[in-house]
Amino acid sequence: MNPQISPGPLLRLSRESHG
Repeated sequence: MNPQISPGPLLRLSRESHG
């Protein structure tokens, strides 16, 4: 989890990771 990544895209990536 890099601080540069905002909570918005972070959640989006998390959802895609979960599938």
